[in-house]
Amino acid sequence: MDKQPLNTGEQKDMTEFFTDLITKIEEMSPELKNTVKSLFGGVITNNVVSLDCEHVSQTAEEFYTVRCQVADMKNIYESLDEVTIKDTLEGDNMYTCSHCGKKVRAEKRACFKKLPRILSFNTMRYTFNMVTMMKEKVNTHFSFPLRLDMTPYTEDFLMGKNDRKEGFKEDGEYLKETESYEYDLIGVTVHTGTADGGHYYSFIRDIVNPHAYKNNKWYLFNDAEVKPFDSTQLASECFGGEMTTKTYDSVTDKFMDFSFEKTHSAYMLFYKRMELEEENGKDYKFDVSSELLEWIWHDNMQFLQDKNIFEHTYFGFMWHLCSSIPSTLPDPKAVSLMTAKLSTSFVLETFIHSKEKPTMLQWIELLTKQFNNSQAACEWFLDRMADDDWWPMQILIKCPNQIVRQMFQRLCIHVIQRLRPVHAHLYLQPGVEDCSDDMDGPVEDIGSRSCVTRFVKTLLSIMEHGVKPHSKHLTEYFAFLYEFAKMGEEESQFLLSLQAISTMVHFYMGTKGPENPQVEVLSEEEGEEEEEEEDILSLAEEKYRPAALEKMIALIALLVEQSRSERHLTLSQNDMAALTGGKGFPFLFQHIRDGINIRQTCNLIFSLCRYNNRLAEHIVSMLFTSIAKLTPEAANPFFKLLTMLMEFAGGPPGMPPFASYILQRIWEVIEYNPSQCLDWLAVQTPRNKLAHSWVLQNMENWVERFLLAHNYPRVRTSAAYLLVSLIPSNSFRQMFRSTRSLHIPTRDLPLSPDTTVVLHQVYNVLLGLLSRAKLYVDAAVHGTTKLVPYFSFMTYCLISKTEKLMFSTYFMDLWNLFQPKLSEPAIATNHNKQALLSFWYNVCVDCPENVRLIVQNPVVTKNIAFNYILADHDDQDVVLFNRGMLPAYYGILRLCCEQSPVFTRQLASHQNIQWAFKNLTPHASQYPGAVEELFNLMQLFVAQRPDMREEEIEDIKQFKKTTISCYLRCLDGRSCWTTLISAFRILLESDEDRLLVVFNRGLILMTEVFLLLILIKSLLFLPIQYIIPISAFTLNCFSVVSFKIQMNYVDELLMCKTLIFRLMGKTKDLPDMPELSCTNLNE
Repeated sequence: MDKQPLNTGEQKDMTEFFTDLITKIEEMSPELKNTVKSLFGGVITNNVVSLDCEHVSQTAEEFYTVRCQVADMKNIYESLDEVTIKDTLEGDNMYTCSHCGKKVRAEKRACFKKLPRILSFNTMRYTFNMVTMMKEKVNTHFSFPLRLDMTPYTEDFLMGKNDRKEGFKEDGEYLKETESYEYDLIGVTVHTGTADGGHYYSFIRDIVNPHAYKNNKWYLFNDAEVKPFDSTQLASECFGGEMTTKTYDSVTDKFMDFSFEKTHSAYMLFYKRMELEEENGKDYKFDVSSELLEWIWHDNMQFLQDKNIFEHTYFGFMWHLCSSIPSTLPDPKAVSLMTAKLSTSFVLETFIHSKEKPTMLQWIELLTKQFNNSQAACEWFLDRMADDDWWPMQILIKCPNQIVRQMFQRLCIHVIQRLRPVHAHLYLQPGVEDCSDDMDGPVEDIGSRSCVTRFVKTLLSIMEHGVKPHSKHLTEYFAFLYEFAKMGEEESQFLLSLQAISTMVHFYMGTKGPENPQVEVLSEEEGEEEEEEEDILSLAEEKYRPAALEKMIALIALLVEQSRSERHLTLSQNDMAALTGGKGFPFLFQHIRDGINIRQTCNLIFSLCRYNNRLAEHIVSMLFTSIAKLTPEAANPFFKLLTMLMEFAGGPPGMPPFASYILQRIWEVIEYNPSQCLDWLAVQTPRNKLAHSWVLQNMENWVERFLLAHNYPRVRTSAAYLLVSLIPSNSFRQMFRSTRSLHIPTRDLPLSPDTTVVLHQVYNVLLGLLSRAKLYVDAAVHGTTKLVPYFSFMTYCLISKTEKLMFSTYFMDLWNLFQPKLSEPAIATNHNKQALLSFWYNVCVDCPENVRLIVQNPVVTKNIAFNYILADHDDQDVVLFNRGMLPAYYGILRLCCEQSPVFTRQLASHQNIQWAFKNLTPHASQYPGAVEELFNLMQLFVAQRPDMREEEIEDIKQFKKTTISCYLRCLDGRSCWTTLISAFRILLESDEDRLLVVFNRGLILMTEVFLLLILIKSLLFLPIQYIIPISAFTLNCFSVVSFKIQMNYVDELLMCKTLIFRLMGKTKDLPDMPELSCTNLNE
């Protein structure tokens, strides 16, 4: 309507399309607007009738389609009832009368005031599921009649004229003569598929022909397919619902009924008002232009012709005619040629265009046989296509059927191979007989004496004017040229003489070749200046480069290699300029960026650069310049090509050292794309000895820069992976990459001596960076995760005690990093501290030499207990952080206490330890590792040695007194009974300890614990129906039971008994006290 072509690839809802269509028609002219309104426009009114006064409120609304609810509806009548249902407004929902100004009871109802000639219904088959938050299609059964009576839904019927009150409008616009409210179904649009996509087709009734209309004649319109349709099948095709089919059940060895929802159902319905008898009987006349009539006539004739041509009987006739030529006919050569011509013309102009081609293979075999028997037929076939490119254009390039294109390409190759022994010496001959053989004549004359070369020249000319590089079906076209070039030296030299390389390059780039091309050769000084201001050619328009061009790259690479003569390429100036000319190698850059056959691109670069190291350096420079200026996604093909260049080893002489060139330039672009460059190096290092040696020797230049200093976590992780790749052990690398959290030492991992040497070299470099790491711990500037990959990898390197002892020299660097930069700032979750403490703990385990470094340093022992810890047990992030950090921290303190009694006494009196006992041990389920280490510390704090001095014993007593008092004052026996029992097991050793508990109401607290355990024991054996009605407290106890079932709670119970009776002065063991059995205590 707006003079723009219809976008057939755009998906649109049928109702939206219908609305847009009639809107566009209305905008064309006032006459068409009136026509559309009279055909499809109707009026629906919303009436509010007051029950307490004589007033009526009425509003009118025009419609073109009626929305029909499908969900929970059986048919269209129920849906129309839902539209016109009466709703009573009363109570809190009373209606405010616009005339009276007061609240009144009222009835609200919608009615059809005016119905159009064509009544359109939109079945609401699409709904939005609020649970899954997805659009869904309703496939339930929904029926509609062939004849629909709309009388019960009109205003005249629902709002009877005799009952109308004041305020009811009789608008003259809608006054009409007596007309029928009965409608005949004339069209159904069906949607098949899901809510996300599908296909539309239609069933349409013939309303133009009166006889066909009376006989209920229907047609199916499905894209280009139009055929008669049986109206009795409308229910099965349009109503939706379920369908049942038979499926074989191998278990029962029977056919079972299997029901599933239909995905096809009516989406739009079109009803036409029943006309009077005289209107039904009249003939319709249309004014059709002569041009349209002539077009229709020719189209029908073409249809009839195609119908007769593509009949299977005709195909059979042609098969018998072409395959059964008697051998007794005179002049068999002429007959063979004629038969081949007939067969070829039929197959290429008729047979391959049929929708079904079941005998295609037999026809191709027949053509192959006929060409084998007749050299003249082969020459005719190629001559025909050399003079007229219709067959190669229509079949090799434009045909959408890949099998047909492949068959044609193979047939052409077969014909050329059949002629090669006779025609090969003519390929490079000029067209004039007496011309000299120096090949200095015009390119147009070369190959004119053979039908093979003339056909190939015709194909090459197609690239110049007959096809675009973004065409979809070019695979077979370039596959033919590629196979032709591989036949022998004559074929490849012929293509080179035609400058086929420049033709293909200009075709791909969408440009014309220069008139006087000159290959740009740079001096050393000019090359350096060029590199400084080198830029990458960017196309003005982003073009779609299909994978069909992969054979083109392979062909170019083959031709370049075939042009080699010892140490030099014999390419023409045009071809060399097309490949290597221009700023930034535009052809190489463009097809690498498009990712077209990178393997053959690598071969092409190898061929171009043999004995030409300077060109190799410039190409490598172009690759890295491209990587620096492209996005990571767009740079992927360039990294893939670099990988292939790095993998090259050995091969023919004269190959430039690509690996050295690449490694020298990698640091120049790593700033632009660090993560991708590091990942690429991590892949190359285990594969390439040169890359491994180079990365290892240059560690001082990149480790701190990317592992510590870089701001992006992804880059720091990539740097850690590169370090791992330096270790020549597959198991070492795989275990590191498979670990998801902070790494643990790789104990019991056998490494060869050479591997160990490399590991120690890497590990030494990392240890040397401990003094530099303090530059990156300021959370306000660098965040709290910058050192995590660094310490994770060092922890992972702790294979044996040797690596732990290597740390000794750098102990003070670690301490100066931890205190006060990491230990004192009030940061709830400092992951740098967590990673450092994990490394520190693992480097001290089974290494008393490193522990001795701590306890023998007075500065360290004085300040190591100062460490900021946030005990927020409701913040899940804080809990998870503490769960990982605290076991390592308290593990270090435990290792120090096990070596130094002096440090033990000093730490036992520290306020932070008492804080940990008070705030952490009651939460064993949240911090199991930390609580275990704290109780281990507690045992060390109360342990006595024979050679202890009196003041040390007094310190132990004071520690016990302080800790017991803290627990009795702060803990609740009903919620912290596990902590109380575990702590008192350690702390209650003497009568003095027990008296301290008794005097501080500890006996009552332990009795609560004991009674709670008894309750838990009894609940373990209660049936569930007795547990449900008990109090909330008992339910809480029962929830504890589910946790304690996995533990030996009987030991806890007996321990609690022991503690109680010890507190009461009963120090005998339980086996000697039968009166204290569980049964007696329960009673």
